[in-house]
Amino acid sequence: MYRLPARREQQSLEPDPFTLNLMFDSASMGMWDTIPPLLEADPRLASLGDPVTGKSLLHMAAFQGNLNIVRWLIEEIGCSIAEQDPSGRSALYHATRVDAPPKSALVVEYLCEHHALIDADDVMRIVDMGTSFPRVETCGLKTLRCM
Repeated sequence: MYRLPARREQQSLEPDPFTLNLMFDSASMGMWDTIPPLLEADPRLASLGDPVTGKSLLHMAAFQGNLNIVRWLIEEIGCSIAEQDPSGRSALYHATRVDAPPKSALVVEYLCEHHALIDADDVMRIVDMGTSFPRVETCGLKTLRCM
C-alpha cells in the first residue's frame, strides 16, 4: 500500500538571504513599494530585524517619517507598536531621533494616539519636534504610556 509522505511541519522563520536583503535594503532606501509583495507572500517576515542593524521595518518606516507604511505595518500586517530593536528602542524612539526628517512628527502623533510607550529620557525630543505633547500615564519607573 502506498503511503503519502508525512506532512512537513510549518517551515521555520528563515527566509532566504536574497529576500531578506531585498526587503531591508529597499526599506533603508525608502523604496517601500517592493515590501508589500514580500510580506503578502510571508507576513512573518515583518517580525524580523535587519541582519546588520537589528531594526525592523516598523523602526525604519518610523525613522523615515513614512506614516502610511507605519499605519499599514501596524493595522494591516500586525506589527506591535511596542516592538523593540536590539537596543530596546521602539518605533517612537526612532521617529523622534534628532536626524529624523520633519515629517516624522506625524508618525509620533500616530504612535502616541495608539498608546505607544515613551521612555522618560526621550520626552524632550518629542517637545523639540514641535508636536503637541500627548497626555501620558506612568507605567514604570522610567516609562510613560500615551493616553
